[in-house]
Amino acid sequence: KDADLIGIPYRITIGKKITDGMVELFERSTKKTEEVKLADVVERVQKLALAGL
Repeated sequence: KDADLIGIPYRITIGKKITDGMVELFERSTKKTEEVKLADVVERVQKLALAGL
């Protein structure tokens, strides 16, 4: 995956669950994936980024 190769810290994947308002959020540093409400994904990434500073 190109995002991993160039070091992008977070990946948001829009898949079939978008019809339910959910996206997949992957954090490269921890290799953890979580499902997040589309309406909350920007806030979630901001919190993760600030926690990593």
